[in-house]
Amino acid sequence: MELTAVAIKLMVLKHQKLEALPRAHKTGQSFARRVRLVLAATNEHENKAIRDLIGADINTVDKGCQRFVVDRLDGLYDEPRPGTPRLIGNEKIAETIH
Repeated sequence: MELTAVAIKLMVLKHQKLEALPRAHKTGQSFARRVRLVLAATNEHENKAIRDLIGADINTVDKGCQRFVVDRLDGLYDEPRPGTPRLIGNEKIAETIH
């Protein structure tokens, strides 16, 4: 039995903003992939069709849609990873790069 992705409805303006995100120069690949996943869900594709379109695991499709429904755009960003926190702050990294 094919499962349709979580029903995601967006206003036209929000849909247009989401469509622009994957093309933005500074958008990371994983974030852009999640945005494309949500856009496919707004077109009422089934989970397997989204999986094939995006090239993601079926669990990733389901989890991505669920995260967007709960947290909207914030749900598409990477979650903090477990482990030891960085010893160098963002300011020091930026200073080193410049």
